[in-house]
Amino acid sequence: PTYLPSISYKNHMAKPGKFAVTINVENPEKLKEKIEFFKKTASTQDVWEKESLYLRMKGIYPFTPTEIKPKVCFMFPGQGSQYVDMMKDLASKYKVVQDTFDEADRLLMNIIGQNLTDTLWSKPGETKEQIAVREAAIKKTEMTQPAVLTADIAMMRLLSSFGIKPDVVMGHSLGEYAAAVAAGIFDFENGLKAVCTRGKVMSEIKVEDNGKMASIAAPVDRVEPELVRINGYVAVANKNCPTQTVIAGGSKAVDDAIKMFTDMGIQAVQIPVSHAFHSAIVRPAMPQYRAFLDTLTFHAPKMPITTNVTAEFYPSDPEKIKDLMVTQISHSVEWIKQLQTTYDSGVRLFVECGPKRVLSALASNTLADKKDIKVLASNHPKKGGIVEFNDLFANLISSGIHLDWTGTDMYGDNHTFNPAFVNWVTGNATPVEKTEGTTETPKTCACKVSAPAANNGKKSVVISGIAAGGPGSWDKIFREGVLDEILSGRNMIEPVSAEIQQKQIDKHVEFVIKSKDGNHRFERLTSPMQAIKLAAKGGAFDLEKEFGLPAKWVRSMDRSFQLAIAAGILALKDAGIPLVLYYKPTSTGGYLPDRWGLPAEMIDETGVIFTSAFPVANSMMGDLSKRVAGLLNNKTAKEVRAFCDKFVAQISDPALKAEIEAWYRDNFKDKEIEPEAFTSEFILKTIIIAHCHFCQWIRARGPATAMSAACASTAQAIAVAQDWIKLGRCKRVIVISADDITNDNVSEWILTAFLASGAATTEADVTKAALPFDRRRNGMIVGMGAVSLVVEDEAEVAKRGMKPLAKLLSTEIANSGFHVTRLDVGHVAQVMNRLVTHAEQEYGLNRSDIAKQLVFISHETYTPARGGSASAEAYALKSTFGKDVSSVIVSNTKGFTGHSMGAGLEDAIAVRCLNTGLVPPIANFKEADPELEGITLSKGGHYNFKYALRLAAGFGSQLGMTLLEKVWQEGEPRIADEAKHAAWLKAISGQEAPVLEVVQNTLRIKDNYRHGVKPALVMEGSQAFVDKVNTIHAHEAKAAAPATQPAVAQATVTPAPVAAPAVALDEASVTKEVVKMVGEKTGYPEDMLDIDLDMEADLGIDTVKQAELFAALREHYGIAQQDGIQLKDYPTIRHCIKFVLAN
Repeated sequence: PTYLPSISYKNHMAKPGKFAVTINVENPEKLKEKIEFFKKTASTQDVWEKESLYLRMKGIYPFTPTEIKPKVCFMFPGQGSQYVDMMKDLASKYKVVQDTFDEADRLLMNIIGQNLTDTLWSKPGETKEQIAVREAAIKKTEMTQPAVLTADIAMMRLLSSFGIKPDVVMGHSLGEYAAAVAAGIFDFENGLKAVCTRGKVMSEIKVEDNGKMASIAAPVDRVEPELVRINGYVAVANKNCPTQTVIAGGSKAVDDAIKMFTDMGIQAVQIPVSHAFHSAIVRPAMPQYRAFLDTLTFHAPKMPITTNVTAEFYPSDPEKIKDLMVTQISHSVEWIKQLQTTYDSGVRLFVECGPKRVLSALASNTLADKKDIKVLASNHPKKGGIVEFNDLFANLISSGIHLDWTGTDMYGDNHTFNPAFVNWVTGNATPVEKTEGTTETPKTCACKVSAPAANNGKKSVVISGIAAGGPGSWDKIFREGVLDEILSGRNMIEPVSAEIQQKQIDKHVEFVIKSKDGNHRFERLTSPMQAIKLAAKGGAFDLEKEFGLPAKWVRSMDRSFQLAIAAGILALKDAGIPLVLYYKPTSTGGYLPDRWGLPAEMIDETGVIFTSAFPVANSMMGDLSKRVAGLLNNKTAKEVRAFCDKFVAQISDPALKAEIEAWYRDNFKDKEIEPEAFTSEFILKTIIIAHCHFCQWIRARGPATAMSAACASTAQAIAVAQDWIKLGRCKRVIVISADDITNDNVSEWILTAFLASGAATTEADVTKAALPFDRRRNGMIVGMGAVSLVVEDEAEVAKRGMKPLAKLLSTEIANSGFHVTRLDVGHVAQVMNRLVTHAEQEYGLNRSDIAKQLVFISHETYTPARGGSASAEAYALKSTFGKDVSSVIVSNTKGFTGHSMGAGLEDAIAVRCLNTGLVPPIANFKEADPELEGITLSKGGHYNFKYALRLAAGFGSQLGMTLLEKVWQEGEPRIADEAKHAAWLKAISGQEAPVLEVVQNTLRIKDNYRHGVKPALVMEGSQAFVDKVNTIHAHEAKAAAPATQPAVAQATVTPAPVAAPAVALDEASVTKEVVKMVGEKTGYPEDMLDIDLDMEADLGIDTVKQAELFAALREHYGIAQQDGIQLKDYPTIRHCIKFVLAN
């Protein structure tokens, strides 16, 4: 191509293929040269799998396009990043940049009486002396602060005009105000008012000593302890990165600290500032500044933003935000922790949004151990604003960020550019080039994109895997064979502790006394004898130890989330779906393990539904109970003792005194009681996101949601899963369900609620309490459980050579709109009839034949007859199957497990019944209920079932039903086609002989990675960022000395004295050694390092690394300490060589 405006726009608008390259070029000749260089490089190495430093140096970025977008953070720089002509070149090209500076000029005339650009931007023909005057002017706080804020916002608006928007924002010191504008806390005008006033009030404070600041090239944990040795006030002001800490304090104290650190061999440089910012010296400015902020309108952040003060995310309360901004004036900048907080929130792409590369250097240094990030700068004077910005675009595109090129067609819609720039570009074009430049913008279809169409063919949906965790405090919740224990009729119901019984009564329960004639009455309970005495409780469970999830992650989950995820992992194992280990490429050509996940073909085709009746009860009730349990829960042990002493002193009765002392001894003596911290984990545990956690753990990106239909939740979720698959939304859905309301954390509340409703039995003898379908039934027993089912397109199961467990013939979701706690008997029968009718029509079945081979998995909770489930279920069966109803075997599990609430253990039991032919007896059945006459209750043992009908009902008249057909019988192999299964395993793993293994209850394909050989599964794009090469050899770590403050251009290097070299040096040997050291510092091959390359602009060596390089040079060559050395005087490798030869 000879005309770049044409070819670049056309390529920008075109959809990339499987492979793509972005090239940052200046002219057609450079483009031709770079294309040839790329072709040559690509012919000798795999540029798609291994990052080429040769290509990166030339602004060439090959990549494989992906729809995966990384989470982006904009970092806004602050004071110290300003320079003369800042963003002037970008303003000449992009209209939004010019408009932002014009807006700032207008606003600042009203705020400070002068505009910005007259001071900031030079005019043609100015001398060095005139430029120096401008440099001095923009270093004054009253001009620096609005200048940097304007540049930051101009860059943000420019990026936004191309569709590049952050997910998280943060700013360093002054830069936090730009971040606040980006987050919508206040607008640009109020941001300018705030920073101008901030600078003004700090410069006008009346103190005896304005103080000083200094940069110390050492980590804060090294610097801070040493400061106690200094007489006078000095403190840490900026915790910038592991190799740089800024201190502030009284002038003499800072001078003494500089000398102390220099004597220790640690570089310490004074920073030229008017005051000791971020220290107590500027604290007098805070009241006046707060008063000013109260005149501005603040809003809650519209996106996450971290604060310098705490390194945590901003609150939503505007008043608390103002408090933080005022505190920031005299508080240290917690930049290291802010970066870690942002990384922990999922950010993997950090973009410095504003002038220079200070924050990019700090982020790269602080997050050096994170190999999955990219850190990019947007503007730098040495490289040129337009060239650097284009390079940012090239990097962003290759990182998975999609750009909006609307408005960049030079011969069409060109509103993005300034008219003068368009005229300059098009004015010199030849007629042919102008013809080439006329492009037709692709038309966007005005019609709405419809949802995925339903597959009109017969798509068969099956259950391919099941798993469950059940009650039984004597063992693990997820013990082997728990479903078979239930089928065998093992009792899992246990006594409730006396303590929990008493806590029920202590809540002053008003109990509903139900009568057969409907004349119910309320009665206040006063004795533990009236409490709930039975429940089914869970045993041992540890998601971290048993299933391998990280401890921090587990702590942020409600117990129901944890149980559901564990069940999901086991269900995947049962379905024969293994996780595989993905690798990510490193910048050195190697590979590192990324994480385990579903096979690649399943990632986007797997959905998840989480269900629970009480999804956050453990977290909500448990955490709040700790805070309302009493006054003494928030007192220290010493305060409790003092309270008791004061209370006992008022008592004369010796017996009562002894009782109080005994109470203290039992509850508080020798116990450390401190107010419990309230952490951010609370919000994570009380938002229903278990499905999100599970998706993240297994790498599933299909549809995912949470449902709560009380005790019908799991059955309804299975119906939704079937719909999703038939609609084509996904090919499989993992339903994960859990409820645990009988543990000591919440049982006192939930049991009491059921007691008050009159729905639960108060019997102490399980044989008189657990009475499904028995005439004596008097109330349910509360239980717990976890269950998961893999619902899948049958073709997908066959593809891996396996047999499903059961076919899902028909499902129903309904609500009777009848009563909160009772069932509409007639409507339940209608829904069941509809369920069976659908199966008959879909599969050509006959209900009479179904009845003869059917097990009915009942919901029966053994609540009293009036409004209970037994009556509704018996009527529905009779209505649906008529004279054949006696052939249906009616089963029930709640008599052994209690009621597991929204975790439908029966949904998995229905499948397991079909597979084993085993059904439990009806628990404790003795007295038949005449109302239920005509149905056949299970006596337990083996039957030859072909079908299973499951009915689930929940508070609010909610219904869920499923009809299943047996596919697999226990004793048969699950793998129906060994050859197909082996081929599938090979295909998903890329291994010739894949081996399945189970590690921490997880089915996996054993990793067989060998060093030096490319692994089969490499995750590209945003999930495996290639960090910038930083291959630093071991000997350099020993040689390198600490770095200077990167934000200060005039930083002075003060080396420690060393011995002089013993031998003379020649230029060739010094050149070779210096180039070698630069190569080790940057990771670039030595043959790529032209000695005239700019170390910062071309090689990415920021001032931190430059200082480390100088320290290494001094030690290697024995160069003695010198005063007045300034890093800016040594911009290239050649300058470093001359430094060595001259000294």
